[in-house]
Amino acid sequence: MLQDPSGEAQLGSGFISRDNNDPTAHNTTLAAEAGGLPYSGSLHWNVVPWWVANPAFPPRTLAAEARRAAPLLAELMELLESCPKVVLLLGKQAQTAWSQLLLQAAPELKRLPAIAAPHPSPLAYNNTDAATGQPNRELLQEAFSRAAAMARATLCEDRSSSPTALSHSRR
Repeated sequence: MLQDPSGEAQLGSGFISRDNNDPTAHNTTLAAEAGGLPYSGSLHWNVVPWWVANPAFPPRTLAAEARRAAPLLAELMELLESCPKVVLLLGKQAQTAWSQLLLQAAPELKRLPAIAAPHPSPLAYNNTDAATGQPNRELLQEAFSRAAAMARATLCEDRSSSPTALSHSRR
């Protein structure tokens, strides 16, 4: 999960995808493949599904937009065939926005394990983590690897056996 679409993504394909023609999507694909997280086993998404810094709108904050987007993320979760097993938060802004989103989220979202990782943009991906001295691209690959392992190991109840699990929590 990233924070929000960039202007390039918003004005380009119009949706988030590891297949987008931009460096962040490319780095995400490289890290996911190196970490063993298959495309078919992941959902690439943003905490806020619209471009927060869009100059066509009055100035907005990521925190406020994350709170606004929380019900939409809950609705998305209800549409999935099976519930997510782990959330991989890519970048500090996504981590902060996810924390804001959880303030009003359904209990199912609050229970999801979350893994924090560096952002896959070229600015972060090609740098070194100041705290560990490890290249961010390696930290990102390790995070994808942990997410892949958790997704394989964690059993999650299928929606067909509990069709109202998320609905009840939102009433």
